[in-house]
Amino acid sequence: MFVRSFKSYKDVADFDPVSGTLSNCPQQTGGSTSSRHEVGAFCNLGDHLVVLYRQQDALFLRIDNLVVEFDDHLSVHITRDGASPTITIAKNGTVVLESEYEGAFAPMFENDPTPFVEEEDFDFGVFLANLARDADRRSHLFPRT
Repeated sequence: MFVRSFKSYKDVADFDPVSGTLSNCPQQTGGSTSSRHEVGAFCNLGDHLVVLYRQQDALFLRIDNLVVEFDDHLSVHITRDGASPTITIAKNGTVVLESEYEGAFAPMFENDPTPFVEEEDFDFGVFLANLARDADRRSHLFPRT
């Protein structure tokens, strides 16, 4: 299955959900849009590789070698006590990831030409936190395989 980098739209990887292996895929040439069936996104959060993907009717989160279903029993919280945000992901109340990571959001500025852009568009942690609170959005994210 193919997953796209959350940080760099041009980077697509072939993802093996069993082993967790990501293999880089070159972009298609000729200026056409990729015809690959992308079913997820990946990003490093601190020292941890996190892959969000759909397999059949379920959404999953792979954190390094741990796989958890991304459902109503998964919670994601972002705290900003220091220079870097900290993400905490818990499944059924048990913390499965707590890590500082590089937040990517810059504050809005006067006369911003992109007022429709949200913090989650640049910060994978915030994206995951928002997704955890919205079951309807999770159900429509990524095509079914």
